[in-house]
Amino acid sequence: MIIYNSMIIWIVVLGIWNKLVMQAQGETQRFTQKQRDYKVPMYLAILTFGYIIFWVGMRSGVADTKAYINSFNAYPSSLATIPQYWDFSENKSPGFITFSILFKHFISTDYHMWLMTIAILSGIPIMLILRKKSKYFFYSSFLFMTGLIFFWMLNGMRQFWAATIVFLFSDWIE
Repeated sequence: MIIYNSMIIWIVVLGIWNKLVMQAQGETQRFTQKQRDYKVPMYLAILTFGYIIFWVGMRSGVADTKAYINSFNAYPSSLATIPQYWDFSENKSPGFITFSILFKHFISTDYHMWLMTIAILSGIPIMLILRKKSKYFFYSSFLFMTGLIFFWMLNGMRQFWAATIVFLFSDWIE
């Protein structure tokens, strides 16, 4: 609970800091529906979501994390075993399993690195789209946290990762 509250406080503090810096620089402007030129500086977006991604990647016992860790540890690290996981009648997510096997073979067998990589690959698309599309980045980030949407990064990683990839390509979909 302390970590969750710290994430919310972190977003609020960075949002207030951004507002104060804007006022000090005289960049405060009224937004109209046609005028959405201001974007939060990238370093603030990275600081905001970097904190969230860090804690999501460092978890060990939240929600379905134990099941994901056990699955990752059970996956083989041999590339020759990948085709057996592509049977759609037996496996729910052959792409995710293939990613995990490739990760284990080429990068690391440590599940902490695997969880952090998935947290990064899930969090960055959300950060980029909120920064690009949201009129108020920090308010949208605050809603992302308080609406418990971020919980999908912990529970239902496979589905959330697929959703963030689709979300990332929303410009093409539009």
